[in-house]
Amino acid sequence: MKLISFVLSLAIHIIIIGLLFLLFRNIVTHTLPTYTVSLLTPGEGRAGNQHTIQPLTTSPKEIPTPATTLPPKINKEIKKAQEAIPQKKEVKQEQKKITEKPTIEPRKVEKMVPKPKTVNQKEVQKNIQNKIQQLKAKALQEKITQLKEAMLENKIREIAQQLKENSQTQSGVGNIKAQGSGVGNQDKLFSDYLSVVQGIIHSNWFMDQNLIPNNKLVTRVKIVIDANGKIINASIVKSSGNPYYDRTVITAINNSTLPPVPKRYLNNRNTLDLVLNFFIKE
Repeated sequence: MKLISFVLSLAIHIIIIGLLFLLFRNIVTHTLPTYTVSLLTPGEGRAGNQHTIQPLTTSPKEIPTPATTLPPKINKEIKKAQEAIPQKKEVKQEQKKITEKPTIEPRKVEKMVPKPKTVNQKEVQKNIQNKIQQLKAKALQEKITQLKEAMLENKIREIAQQLKENSQTQSGVGNIKAQGSGVGNQDKLFSDYLSVVQGIIHSNWFMDQNLIPNNKLVTRVKIVIDANGKIINASIVKSSGNPYYDRTVITAINNSTLPPVPKRYLNNRNTLDLVLNFFIKE
């Protein structure tokens, strides 16, 4: 494309230079008027006759006007050049349009207006009734739990009283004493529960006193009781030094079934930890 444009431009310049050259040549070759002079012969003019030089009246040659019509080949070249020039401009304009980056208009985000929800009165009433039923069931469960706790506490008091009455006639092999429970001594219910634990384990503690060399043996055991009263762990903290005596203590603990622990005495692990001292009754 660039080569064609260059050739067309060169042809146009050559044509223009040729026209100017022809025009200048016609102007230079224009013939000016000529004058003829007749010479006097000897003797003429002596008589006083004077001869004047008269110009030769000749019509000047007409200056030929430059030809208005050019050869067909030149006209064809000029026409091609004229047609090619605007096309070149159009191609440049199209190239500019292509190179121009299209401007992306930001999208308008339409805010979605939530439609108002239609309230179903039947559904609302149903939900209210369900909530009421749940609250009633929860309140009833709480009352049942409180009643069970009250019954458990009464049961613990009754068992503690019975064990206290039977302790006077009971012939036991030793004594059990709880320590470090972490509950205040002024809590009567907790004291009753300890009495029940000690009494039940003591009733299951048996040994052959002939195998006991002295009456100064003491075994300290830590027990862990879950909410239902099950002893889930028993470990000797301090041994008596007599393996037989220690075994009788662990056997008594494993054979004991305790009442449930009152909820107020359970720790964050939902258990009750007690340390019991087992010593021979003097």
